[in-house]
Amino acid sequence: MTGGTEGRFSRFYRCGYSPALAGGAGNLGPGGQPYTSCGYTRADCQARGMFDTDGSGNITRRFGGLEFVPPTIEVRSHGERGTHASPVQPNEARYNDFVPLVYGTGWIEPLVVFSRNDGNLTRMEVLLCLGELNQVLKVVVNHVEIPAGVAGRDMTGSGWYNPISNGARGGGFNPDFTDSSGASAGDPYGSMACLSVVVPNQINNGTSLPRVSVLLEGLKVESFDAQGSSLGFAFNNNPAWVLLDVLRRSNWQLEEIDLASFAAAAAFSD
Repeated sequence: MTGGTEGRFSRFYRCGYSPALAGGAGNLGPGGQPYTSCGYTRADCQARGMFDTDGSGNITRRFGGLEFVPPTIEVRSHGERGTHASPVQPNEARYNDFVPLVYGTGWIEPLVVFSRNDGNLTRMEVLLCLGELNQVLKVVVNHVEIPAGVAGRDMTGSGWYNPISNGARGGGFNPDFTDSSGASAGDPYGSMACLSVVVPNQINNGTSLPRVSVLLEGLKVESFDAQGSSLGFAFNNNPAWVLLDVLRRSNWQLEEIDLASFAAAAAFSD
């Protein structure tokens, strides 16, 4: 549920399926017993109540897979008399790519998971990194800077971007893609940071995947004082804390690490 002594570095933390525990999340399986296995698919995650909400109403959104590709729809472009099928561009490379870890501040060229043009705007989902990042600073699509979305403002001419998930365990859904009942149709990107990016046809008309660059402040990392007490998770580009984060993601336990030496190295690096 909370990752035990390993916290968010536990292999079980990102899912956190725990319906039989007080304060836990998820649905029981057949016979009223917890599921004991998972196929890591969208369907399995939904059955266990970890895709959106469980049977008790707990918001979960833990699914960390990429299965959704929007369907083709009939659209009409500005000035067009008739309609045409919307171009959909799934990025097949995502099935063999690792989700990166991003530390410090810098530019990245993230994976475009898919894009779909609605006649006048191309809407895409952009996968940034694994884990909780601090903030996105700039987004550039095909060499044009795109502003952050502002609720209530018409930004059709410039395009805009909004976060879908900041990389925390519970993700979020892109409101641009819903089913016939109005429910979210996409993936929640649990434990992955992801953006919704929308651009006008002048920047990308949907016939090919655009080139996207993002300037961001990367992962929040845990730091410690000289006595080994945690100072919590926060954005930090100090190489000592970055290295410690990498080691812990590689299954090193805190009792195997000389935290005082990391604190000394961090103080020297500062």
